[in-house]
Amino acid sequence: MKKILYVALAILGLTSCLFNDDDSDDNNDSGTMTGTVQLQVVPIVNGEVLTMNEIYQDNFGRDYWFSTLKFYLSNISIISSSGVQTQISDIAIFDYEPNRIGGPIRTTESFRVDVGTYSAVRFETGVSPDLNAMDVTTFPNGHPLAVQNNMFWSWNTNFIFTKAEGNIIADSTIPWFVHTGTDEVYQPMVSLNKSFQVNSGQNTIVQVVLNLDELLNAPNQLDLATDGQSHTTDNLELAKAYQENLANAFE
Repeated sequence: MKKILYVALAILGLTSCLFNDDDSDDNNDSGTMTGTVQLQVVPIVNGEVLTMNEIYQDNFGRDYWFSTLKFYLSNISIISSSGVQTQISDIAIFDYEPNRIGGPIRTTESFRVDVGTYSAVRFETGVSPDLNAMDVTTFPNGHPLAVQNNMFWSWNTNFIFTKAEGNIIADSTIPWFVHTGTDEVYQPMVSLNKSFQVNSGQNTIVQVVLNLDELLNAPNQLDLATDGQSHTTDNLELAKAYQENLANAFE
């Protein structure tokens, strides 16, 4: 896995650097020194960094591929070495779809945090119930929940938590898609041990791997050829299983 991460770092150009600001020492409103945490999620499939529309093999040895992958993380927090939890974002979107309508792909999110030593990252997968109840038109362009991200249903007041699409070759080429949503499939609290130091005026990389092999395998084994289509309400069982697997797939 370490070798894979080094490749991912090289591909995505993930190198720590000084935060681009006029002052090298940044303060928050209370005068506490701050730095920047850049949370980066790298999808891995068959031991490689995900490339859209590239052919991979599923759990049954069949060729399949992704054409779309995007999802929300809610209530993102970091845990200090002393055990103090600090929420750094209520919602963030990660989008690996080429030529997305809302702008360039979004594999990273950056947050201003207090300097210090941290030991873990926590988040929830999906859109938290309080935000899920809000009207998409109330969010401005650039916000993770804005209309431009195309993560809502016109026939449903809720947001789409996760959107994954592609094709699989069984007896023929079959399109598959899983669009999860509704509070029933929301997955609270993923906690990952991630040791990192935040220094004043500097950018700290915190990398999270999304293991897409686990997405199809654990704790629920998914067969995209026979049960690979869900808009949540029409196949709630698949939506729940997919969202559970997603929460389990972060490393």
